[in-house]
Amino acid sequence: MRSYRVANIAAYRHAGDGLALWYEELRWPGWREEVRALEPDRGIHVWPPMVMAGPDLGERSRRPVPVDELWETGMQLAAELEGVPDGANVRLVLPAGNLDDG
Repeated sequence: MRSYRVANIAAYRHAGDGLALWYEELRWPGWREEVRALEPDRGIHVWPPMVMAGPDLGERSRRPVPVDELWETGMQLAAELEGVPDGANVRLVLPAGNLDDG
């Protein structure tokens, strides 16, 4: 997957089909149906996270969760990865009670 940096976002924003191009690699077969079925206060939790190497998005664990929990988990992950160099190997371990423990 591509590196998601601010410069990339700006470049796609100014391209002709910028939004579609930006999200192209973040879609999987059946994504429209999954999104349509969501309540307005829900988002889709994907594990492993979409910005990390792993199986194709269609093969990753996905489930609806409250948006506020999704946001908080994203912020925690960003804080823990702050300062990690691009391309570094990291191991993510979810604590009990996190979004992906079913």
